[in-house]
Amino acid sequence: MSASKTSFIIPVDGSLPSQHATQYVIDAIKNGQQAEVHLLNVQPPVSGSVSHAIGKETVDSYHREEAEKALAAPKALLESAGIPYKLHIGVGDPGDIVPAYVEKLKCSQIVMGSRGLGATFGLMLGSVASNVLKHATVPVTLVK
Repeated sequence: MSASKTSFIIPVDGSLPSQHATQYVIDAIKNGQQAEVHLLNVQPPVSGSVSHAIGKETVDSYHREEAEKALAAPKALLESAGIPYKLHIGVGDPGDIVPAYVEKLKCSQIVMGSRGLGATFGLMLGSVASNVLKHATVPVTLVK
C-alpha cells in the first residue's frame, strides 16, 4: 500500500445514513483518491443464557444473517461502482468494536452515518457516532 492510499472503514447498520456514508467514499474514490474499503457491521451480543440455550452455531448464524441484511445496500453500491471491498462482522458495542477494527485493519479514516437505526432516532448525533468519535484514533467523517 502506497503512503497516499487511504484505508476507509465504513460502519454500516442498514440505515439510509450508512448508504450515504458508502456513497461518500465512492465519490472520493471516483475523484481519484487511492483507497482500500472495509465495510463493518456490528451486531449486538446475545445474552449469555440465551446463547447457552440455543448454541454458539445458531447465534453465529443469526449474527451473519442480520449483518448480511445491513450490509446488502452498501455492498450493492460498491459493486455497482466497481470498487472492491472487504466485509467484517463484529459483535459487541459499536463504540468499542469500530475503533478496535480500525486498529486491527490499520484503517486511516472512519466514514459513517451521523445517525443509524438505534433507539436515539430523535437526537442530532446518534449515540454510536458519539461513542466512535470519543474512542477513535483516526479522522472520522460523519455523513447525514
